[in-house]
Amino acid sequence: MNNAIRYIFGFWLYFGFSTIASLPLAAQTTFKLSGMVCDSTTRSPLEMVAVVMPEINRWCLTNDKGYFEINALPPGEYELEFQLLGYQQQRMSVGVGDESFITAFLSENSLKLNEV
Repeated sequence: MNNAIRYIFGFWLYFGFSTIASLPLAAQTTFKLSGMVCDSTTRSPLEMVAVVMPEINRWCLTNDKGYFEINALPPGEYELEFQLLGYQQQRMSVGVGDESFITAFLSENSLKLNEV
């Protein structure tokens, strides 16, 4: 009888702790941030733009249609940086808490060298 009580108590103790330990993982909701990056003059999509979220060390590159997607983001306010050689870097604040789609426009940057 004593061993049966220990067995049942041990089972419920194990079951209870494993259930409680998994609650934070199940309760945490994540979101997706997606969007497009285009040239500000021609409005054509830009590929290979680095989309960086420095606060959480996440980044991605736009595809050939200027589209990007960053998944599994916790809700909150983030700073986005858009970087592409030949274009001015742009920063934008975004709130993540729903499925969000944003559009960013980059302006060309002159890369001319000074004459010697």
